[in-house]
Amino acid sequence: MRKRINLIVIFYVLYFTWLFLLAYLWPDTKTLTYFLLSVIVFYFLFLREHTDIIIFVIVAFASFFITKTLAYDPGFADVGFPELGVPYWPLAWGITTLAVRKFYLIISKNPQG
Repeated sequence: MRKRINLIVIFYVLYFTWLFLLAYLWPDTKTLTYFLLSVIVFYFLFLREHTDIIIFVIVAFASFFITKTLAYDPGFADVGFPELGVPYWPLAWGITTLAVRKFYLIISKNPQG
């Protein structure tokens, strides 16, 4: 149990580090994509639950098609495939959904009151 909690803490440190770099510090999409892929691989290797892959795929495909239809808007001009050929934002929304879900499951399993 303690090892699982440590893995969850490591995942959230990686996830929020990636989120901070994305939001404030780093314009290099290639490096951010490598970091995102490593966060996704870490999650699915160590913290995966039964329905996580299905949720991840549904959210990734849905966000890909939503952003594809909104791509004509100048605010979404950078939506697409970066240098690595990996759709960045759909994967980002997918792992964000799993991070929020994991947080909800942790809170609901251990009520503090």
